Amino acid sequence: MADELIHQKNDDLFFRWFGVGGIQLRWRQQVLLIDPFLTRPSLRQVLFQPLRTNSELVRCEILSATAVLITHAHYDHLMDTPEIIRQTGAKAYGSENVIKLLRAAGVAEQNSVLIQSGDRLEIGEFHIEVIEGKHIPIPFFLPKTLSPLVPPPRRVWDYRMDRCFSFLVSNTAPSILIWHSIEAEGAVPAECLIIDSEMPYRSFEQLVRLVKPQWVIPIHWDDFFLPLSQPPKPFFRPPEKSAFGLGRIDLHKFVGRLQSCLPEGKVYLPERLKEIHLKTLIEAKV
Repeated sequence: MADELIHQKNDDLFFRWFGVGGIQLRWRQQVLLIDPFLTRPSLRQVLFQPLRTNSELVRCEILSATAVLITHAHYDHLMDTPEIIRQTGAKAYGSENVIKLLRAAGVAEQNSVLIQSGDRLEIGEFHIEVIEGKHIPIPFFLPKTLSPLVPPPRRVWDYRMDRCFSFLVSNTAPSILIWHSIEAEGAVPAECLIIDSEMPYRSFEQLVRLVKPQWVIPIHWDDFFLPLSQPPKPFFRPPEKSAFGLGRIDLHKFVGRLQSCLPEGKVYLPERLKEIHLKTLIEAKV
């Protein structure tokens, strides 16, 4: 009986949101990070200064890591990973550009692993499927394959994306689909769906029909030019085709609109840095 209780405790799955696209999954005494980003330089720093990781902040917030999955190579998804690897010894998994930028930043070859769409990874206890994604177009930051010899990344424009991936963590309870794409194509069923706020609503409607989630957790909705020490503030959302200009996300309307697409599921708006027990969330009645 004692062994059974220990197993149940070790099998608990915990979720933590760092802000932006960064999340942590803690399961069976292992820690999986996806796009961890803590430093959050201001807009002025991003535009006019070299980007430097806040090593002390990383040390305070990430005590251990088994592996780091990177959806794509933009700075707000990759910038802090070299320091995380130096502090924890974790391995990072990403596209060709991700690997080049990590190596240029001093990450050893044995700590970076190239992945492709369709790969099925076994990372410690985690079973992960890599799915091709599509990033929202950003002027002056369109996909580009970096040259073989990349200098150490210093400015925001050094972090150029080539591929964009989503990840299915299939063997946890609940199963989790971390969806980083503005389209629904390629999505697979999962109990918990984690999405970026930049996804168009029409694509989200298609996505939930494919995934059939019990819970949806929206991330990447906070203003990442503000430091972690300040309360989160909603970021700007790209306009629909019929609208003009940018406006900050209205979180109440945003959650309500997502919920309207989920007749049999619920939306959970996470708190930054707060760890939650995912099975308890899934089993909750309200």
